[in-house]
Amino acid sequence: MIPLLAVVALLTTRSYDIRVNVPTTALVVDRQAQVFVSVGARRPLRSLHAFAVPGLDVDAATIDVTLRPAGRDRFQGRFSLPVRGPWYLAVEARDPPAITSITLNVSAPGALPAPFAWAIACLPLALFAIFAASELRRARNAAQDVPWNRPKTLPI
Repeated sequence: MIPLLAVVALLTTRSYDIRVNVPTTALVVDRQAQVFVSVGARRPLRSLHAFAVPGLDVDAATIDVTLRPAGRDRFQGRFSLPVRGPWYLAVEARDPPAITSITLNVSAPGALPAPFAWAIACLPLALFAIFAASELRRARNAAQDVPWNRPKTLPI
């Protein structure tokens, strides 16, 4: 099943058809993404290799993507891209040689989750409320302990 949001590439040669599918267009740094490769081979495919190549403005190294069989003439793999920017996911078949690639745009992770941000924002207010309550309690206890409020005791 192919999701509605997907990046797809198709390569047709005399020997086989390679279809590469990445089921999401919103790739985020350091989050796992899946790739599905289906091969329509007219003759046996001897080698299939996938790798992610950084774009020109991306300071990173090429990342190998391990493809595992997922049925007859189908492969799937997982990959994670460490730097934001443009990347190219390439699938290379050997014997006969052919290569196809998909352009992927990797974005940075979002800001703090809203509940965590609210907790950080409300922490100083909560600490001030605790401080004010302890000061009021200390002031009440000090007011009850003044000499004119003490019960008078008779000397024995």
